Amino acid sequence: MCGCRHEDGTVFATEGKGKDTLTRFKQHLVDKGVETAQIKEFCCDMSAAFISGIEEDQFPKAEVTFDKFHVMMMVNEAVDEVRKAEQKEEPQLKRTKFLWLKNEANLKEKQKEELQSLKDSNLKTGRAYRLKLAMQDL
Repeated sequence: MCGCRHEDGTVFATEGKGKDTLTRFKQHLVDKGVETAQIKEFCCDMSAAFISGIEEDQFPKAEVTFDKFHVMMMVNEAVDEVRKAEQKEEPQLKRTKFLWLKNEANLKEKQKEELQSLKDSNLKTGRAYRLKLAMQDL
């Protein structure tokens, strides 16, 4: 599903997330008498087809901003990759995947204590986790 919003509400919504979706949005704007050059920014997921449609064909002056959900999903995947690689040498990291991926506020007290002791130790996973927290603050 693709939706386009303006401060006054939704402007356009349609199924899909590729170039054909952008073509429909562009046609909608043309039908309304709006120049595509007026579109300054798109916030979207990281679909290569969608991004190339924005940049190459449909909206050449628009900037692309990736939505927080998809950015943080990639960050969480990276933290887990670091944990997987490091747990081969650091057995205390086994079965800790969700400690690193959940928001700390959603952890039980015992889990919070375990995360606290792990994240403050000299582990690559702890460093990756701290970078994740910094990204969330952005």
